[in-house]
Amino acid sequence: MAIERNMTMNKLGERIKQLRESLVLSQAEFAGKLGVCRTTIQNWERGDIPPPANYIAHLCAKQNVCANWLLLGVGEMRGKAVSDE
Repeated sequence: MAIERNMTMNKLGERIKQLRESLVLSQAEFAGKLGVCRTTIQNWERGDIPPPANYIAHLCAKQNVCANWLLLGVGEMRGKAVSDE
């Protein structure tokens, strides 16, 4: 069970890194936007610790990232743009 959890964390970390790189941000810049330390981003990307739910929600809302993609690797990274209509 621990091995499966570690593999899941590593995949989540890879997707966080993929998101950061798609935004063309360094770990330090990305950390600044989220209000965390660069080492926190590094730990998330390596899969050492999971990001708290509020940071996942923030990433999804502010960067138009699909939660299913971020958490599960299912679907596309970006959601459809929300219309103002």
